[in-house]
Amino acid sequence: MIAVDLTIVATLSSMVYAIWVRRGTFSSEIERPLTVSIALGIVGIALVSPQGSSITGAGLHALTGQWHLETCSGDFCLIASQISAHYWLLGGVFNDGERKIWMRYRVQPVVTLAMPHMAACMALTRAVHEGTPNILDAAPDAWLTGYWLIVAAMMIYIWVAGLCVLRVMRRDRDSRHVANAYIATMGCGIAACTLQIVSVLSGIQQPVHGLFTWWLLCSGSAGTCLVAAWSWRLKQQRLRGNLSGSS
Repeated sequence: MIAVDLTIVATLSSMVYAIWVRRGTFSSEIERPLTVSIALGIVGIALVSPQGSSITGAGLHALTGQWHLETCSGDFCLIASQISAHYWLLGGVFNDGERKIWMRYRVQPVVTLAMPHMAACMALTRAVHEGTPNILDAAPDAWLTGYWLIVAAMMIYIWVAGLCVLRVMRRDRDSRHVANAYIATMGCGIAACTLQIVSVLSGIQQPVHGLFTWWLLCSGSAGTCLVAAWSWRLKQQRLRGNLSGSS
């Protein structure tokens, strides 16, 4: 449990650092989606983490009589975070019209289908009536299994679509190193969700509240945020260089 908590604290610290470095991008239409993605990721990880879940879960249960609503809310935030990051990636490859078409036909239908089914599975699982502090420790039923499969499949789909965009981005020599770094972080996320699917379907419980899944997910999240901070610093350096050269 301590290992999971330390991993999550390190990840959240990296994400807060990235927000601080990129704080000026909230006013930039081009860079804002990635910064919003990081902010949503902070909320999502805080909600689904074991400690965050136990604190917010008890409060939500007192209000609604249902357990694990914070997990569903956190997963919604994490999915929205990845969609926002994906939208930002598309801006480096497509123009605005092409980006909207991609989102409308490649992302929006999947999200529209998946999210209501996630909510339905969470509402129907008996885990919401059990007082298990961590949903990973709840006795799985068909609805909870379906919930985890939808969440993992949805995240994998967005990341794989992102890898397709990054493959195009790598053709630009100036963007190649950043693209390679994002490919590595997305690989961690895909591995985490794949491990979650295997665990759910096999019924094999991971030790210490899904330690391996948490480690992979947090490695990908922290890596993405650090790369986002690094790429923004690189852009600032190039901008300063262009300004000094023109003067």
